[in-house]
Amino acid sequence: MLIAQITDCHVKREGRLVYGKIDSATMLERAILRINALNPQPDVVIATGDLVDGGEVAEYLRLRKLLTRLRARFLLLPGNHDRRAALREAFPDHP
Repeated sequence: MLIAQITDCHVKREGRLVYGKIDSATMLERAILRINALNPQPDVVIATGDLVDGGEVAEYLRLRKLLTRLRARFLLLPGNHDRRAALREAFPDHP
């Protein structure tokens, strides 16, 4: 089994930057492109750590939009910045 891991994405709402200067969503998009270009493809991608920065539903919805671009299936393991209720709201079909 081949596993890829991405961690501490700290995705923010559209138009917002981490610390006012880091475009975490663009960085995640680049990581996804690299993962999708791997040969062989991973069987699963595990996203760990702080998935979003503020724990807002809007951030998780943006994260979902980004992660669905992965060719491989993905699993989420939230970090200390994450709020479980908001995460479940944006990913109701995710175990």
